[in-house]
Amino acid sequence: MRTWYLILAAALLLPLHACGRRGAAWEEPFVRSAVNTLQSKTVTRLEILYFSRDTETFVGITPEKLEAIYQHRLGVEKFGESEWKGDLIRALEDPDMRRTTGPSTQPDCRWACIFYDAKHVRVLTMYFDGHGRKGLINGTPVAFTGRFGKLKLVALLENRCLPSWE
Repeated sequence: MRTWYLILAAALLLPLHACGRRGAAWEEPFVRSAVNTLQSKTVTRLEILYFSRDTETFVGITPEKLEAIYQHRLGVEKFGESEWKGDLIRALEDPDMRRTTGPSTQPDCRWACIFYDAKHVRVLTMYFDGHGRKGLINGTPVAFTGRFGKLKLVALLENRCLPSWE
């Protein structure tokens, strides 16, 4: 009986311990670099390019192709003063995001976040697939490693950009 209580206590307390620590993604140099860029005053504008959920293509879409044939564009001027800044920084701290390697690291890009400085020079790029499972952050391949859901960055983009009827 005592063993049963110990197992139950461990099962209940272990998730609480995990909630208090940052995920491994935060420790990755490419994530720290992206967060530092967003926290600095360097970024003045954000451009979001995307496809609707129901859009199908015969071939995968590369970042370059997405920038050429996107369906929707949202521009955020004065990025440093917008709600987007804090929300994107928090989404980058996703504990279920990991760097990936291997032959299938190129996502079928359906989302792009392109950050510009005051001189209209790109300082950071992020591309993600439509399912929120794979992406590229400044060219570094990332993937969602959780069992359910998607990358927090993609969930944020969907909540802010897609109409509720889509």
